[in-house]
Amino acid sequence: MKRILCLLACAMAIVTTHVFAERILIDFGDQGATRITTGGPPYWNNVTNPFYQGTISAPVFYNLVDTNNVDMGDMIISNWYAGSNQNGPSTNTFDYPSTAVIDNLFNARTSWGGGGTGYIYFTSLEAGKTYTFTNFASRTGATGNREAAYQYTGSSSQTIYLNAVNNYANRVGTSGIQPDANGQILLTVSPGPNNDNADKFTYVGVIDIAVVPEPVGLLLLPLLALVLRRGH
Repeated sequence: MKRILCLLACAMAIVTTHVFAERILIDFGDQGATRITTGGPPYWNNVTNPFYQGTISAPVFYNLVDTNNVDMGDMIISNWYAGSNQNGPSTNTFDYPSTAVIDNLFNARTSWGGGGTGYIYFTSLEAGKTYTFTNFASRTGATGNREAAYQYTGSSSQTIYLNAVNNYANRVGTSGIQPDANGQILLTVSPGPNNDNADKFTYVGVIDIAVVPEPVGLLLLPLLALVLRRGH
């Protein structure tokens, strides 16, 4: 019995330890600063201003792939004023290509032409997996504070904040979030409490997603319980 328990414990430790996260990289921005997804690995998903500047367009759908070009679900962008620019930095301290950080999509308040708050839906996500989101955005040559609040809502909700003004090295991230009962996580982008810009500009440049499966070692727990019951 002790030998069996020892083997099961070792198997749980080994299998749980060797669960690796998948990664999804999304570059939001301008038509002139794209990274071709066929150039991977790592493969990138590119959102290159699908809207018409000055209007609120109908929702736009994207299929997402991970860095190995494996299908990972879908993304829907709605209620977005899609201005875009290439006013980000040309270099960065992360493992992102310059074409990913130099551009962005931006939103603004209604009086400027935008919707103020934009929505990005991550759909067709797998139950049991945990998603961790990291945001980067930059608007160089600007002044003041253009903080964005990025609220991610699935089975739980987390909000992170980032000021894009002259940002060269800061990213913000969530801890793990699981999808809701519909397999969805909603990102709501709105001006943060410290945003003092008259037009309330907010930016999305890169979203870096780590996807962690449920630890496989947990699947061995029923087997361990069965062994324990039979041992009595």
